[in-house]
Amino acid sequence: MRQSAVPQSDVHELGSPDYWYYKGELEARPSSVQPRPLAAGTGAYCDDSYCAHGSGRLGTDGGLSYEGTFVDGRMDGFGTYSDDSIDYVGRFKEGQPHGQGTLTCPDGRRFEGVFADGWLSGKHWLWVCKT
Repeated sequence: MRQSAVPQSDVHELGSPDYWYYKGELEARPSSVQPRPLAAGTGAYCDDSYCAHGSGRLGTDGGLSYEGTFVDGRMDGFGTYSDDSIDYVGRFKEGQPHGQGTLTCPDGRRFEGVFADGWLSGKHWLWVCKT
C-alpha cells in the first residue's frame, strides 16, 4: 500500500550533501525506490524518508539542473533539463526524455522530435551533441 504524499501546497527540501539538492513537493519514499540517485539524470531523487514527487527544482554540484514534475523521485512529465553539454525541454518518463521534446547543443544545433526512452533517431539523448 502506498503511503500518502506530503501536502502538496508545502515546499520542502531534501538532498545529499555535496552531491544533489531538491526543493519542491514530496511524497513518502515507496519501499521499491532506493534512497539515493542511481546515476545523474536518471536516478530516483530520494532520501531515507521522502522522494521528489510533484513540482520541483533539482540541482547537482556537477551542474545538472531540472525544473518540472517528478514521480517517485524521477523526472517524469514536462520539464526543463540542463547540464554543461545539453539543454532539453520536453516530456520525461522515469528519468529519460520520452515524448515530444527539443534538445539544444552548446554550439546551437537543435534537435526536435519524439524521444523514446531517451533515444532520438538512434542516438541516446546524452550523446546527440557529441557527433
